[in-house]
This record gives sequence, C-alpha cells and structure tokens, in this order.
Amino acid sequence: MDSSPHHPRPRRSTAAPGLRPSAPDPADEVLVTRTLAGEREAFDQLVHRHHRALFNYVLRMIGSRDLAADLTQEVFLRAYQALDRFDPAYRFTTWIYRIASNRVIDHVRRRRAVLVPIDGAAEGARGPVLVANSPNPERHLLEHESASGVGRALADLPAHYRDLIVLRHFQHRSYEDIAQIKGSPLGTVKNRLFRAREALRRRLAP
Repeated sequence: MDSSPHHPRPRRSTAAPGLRPSAPDPADEVLVTRTLAGEREAFDQLVHRHHRALFNYVLRMIGSRDLAADLTQEVFLRAYQALDRFDPAYRFTTWIYRIASNRVIDHVRRRRAVLVPIDGAAEGARGPVLVANSPNPERHLLEHESASGVGRALADLPAHYRDLIVLRHFQHRSYEDIAQIKGSPLGTVKNRLFRAREALRRRLAP
C-alpha cells in the first residue's frame, strides 16, 4: 500500500491559453472616484458610456444636430468641473441628466428656439415609445402615430412638458429618476406628466 501523502491534482483551466476572464466594467460611481483621484481616462470612460444617450436627449429637446453636439459637450464639461460636488447618494446618470435638463431648458427659454421636428433622426432611435405599459388611460397616448407626427407635436409643446415626455418616453427614465432629475416630489412629476401627455394628445388629435 502506498504510504506517500496524497496531493490533489490542480484543476485544468477551461479558459483559452493566454486569456484571462474579463473584469466587469466599473460602475459609474467608481469611475467618478477615479477621476477625482486624478485618473483622467476614467472620465473619458464616462463620456464614452453616456454620450450617445445624452446627445439623443438634447437632440430631442433642441432639434439641431450641430447645436445638440455643442450642448452635449458643454454638459460633460460642466459635469467634469462640478464632479467634486457629486453626491454618491444619487446615481451618476441621474446627476448628469439633471445638468443636461437644466442646460437645455435654459437654452430654449433664453433663445426662444423653434424646435425642428426630429422625424426619427436621433441616433439609434427606435421610434417614439409613447404608450405606457400600464392600462391606466391617463398614461395612454396614441399608439399608431407616425414618427413625423409625434415630432411635430413634440416641437409644439412648452419646454417643461417636452422635457418630461422626452425623459419618460424616449429616454425611458423611471418616475423616480425623473423626480430626482427635476428636483420635484414624485407626485408632482406624475401630475405634470399627465398634463404633458394630455397636451401632446391634443396636438396629435385629427
């Protein structure tokens, strides 16, 4: 009988030779911490991660691609300059959307800009998702309107109504997110969204 000590055999790796399992992408808040520690590349990652969605949001609000590109860049610059005031109790996306919302509404009100209908021009746009999943008729909008019809109606809304519609139905932000973005109570956001939908419905009606 063999009295030598038993040594367990090492398990063979199932990974391909020379390859290591990829680490998960760091959370936004981790990238914020790294940026504040002097790692500029971390903020570049944040820009790369959120640029497309923010650009589409600004484009829906403004209507001009060139102007939307400039304002989106300005939003990221403002976020970078104010990063030391970021409150980790909130998500980074909520925080930067708040900066973007304040900036575009301020632009619309100061310039009294006339919004050009988008007609589905936003990057990667899936078309207007204007019908809520709930059967609640107060949240139900016209389901079969063309993108151009919605674009024209959206262009005619006041900026504060347009903002709520875009955040909820094009950016798919939750009511809670919108309340944090707008700095308003949840009930107030729901009431204003109801009025915004009604205003949009009237403009979509034959």
